[in-house]
Amino acid sequence: MRTRIMQAAVEAMQEHGIRFTMSDLARRLAVSKSTLYAYFSSKEALVGAILEAIAADIQKQQEEKIQSSSTSLPEKLRAMLATFPKTIGPLNDRIIDDIRRHMPNEWTKIEKFRHSRWLITEQLLQQGIACGLLRPVNLAIVRAMLFGTIDELANYQFLVQNNLTFRDALTTVADILVNGLATGQNKEE
Repeated sequence: MRTRIMQAAVEAMQEHGIRFTMSDLARRLAVSKSTLYAYFSSKEALVGAILEAIAADIQKQQEEKIQSSSTSLPEKLRAMLATFPKTIGPLNDRIIDDIRRHMPNEWTKIEKFRHSRWLITEQLLQQGIACGLLRPVNLAIVRAMLFGTIDELANYQFLVQNNLTFRDALTTVADILVNGLATGQNKEE
């Protein structure tokens, strides 16, 4: 039932943003509000659980790519920069912006997740630099560029004005970062 509630909440968010109500969700699922509250203490707790499930899904996909010996370094970097949830979601671009603007506690959790994933991305970049696949660059600048870009992409108005989805924009950022850093040489070969 927990997963069913979460998936229905994602559908409600697709339609109404984070402004959906628990009453609407109860009607959608044909259950009582008390049933919802038996699983989630509040709407924010429900949204938090959805975000945690999405983060776990993304992390699992990324780790599978990173641990695979058949995955190239550029593919691992792309996985770290542009992996999207498969099990729950997807959340549309407006929802991401709504969470950023209206649910600061949940946005802080998203930020912590992003920062934890940066540590792995940084290790991959260091490996690429060490083997000559990537040019030596200041990784603090790469981090600032990446996080600044993602923050701008989380702005729904930017996406609308440029006729982009968050997925397309993030995939493009990953492509630019990976291919823009590539030297075409690998000292390991």
